[in-house]
Amino acid sequence: MFHPLAVTKSTLSTNVLLLWFGTYKIDNLEKLTDILTYIYSKGIKRIDTAQLYRNEKTISAIIKENKLDVKISTKVSKYESLDYVNKRIELVYEI
Repeated sequence: MFHPLAVTKSTLSTNVLLLWFGTYKIDNLEKLTDILTYIYSKGIKRIDTAQLYRNEKTISAIIKENKLDVKISTKVSKYESLDYVNKRIELVYEI
């Protein structure tokens, strides 16, 4: 079971709600590709993931392969250093 959408208030305006597609417990490449390309075609361009979900690299590959123009929200353990987090983002998302 996964939570397909997370709703957050924009930091730019209190009147705007942003939809984030949650990817918890979705780690199968084929399933993730189908889901992400489908939600993208429907206008959802924000993807939520986390270190815990173990699907960040898969999501990154799908985004690149399908040339999806999306924003990504990810989470890491509170015990990690900022240096570790920055290196992880570079490694996982190859930026």
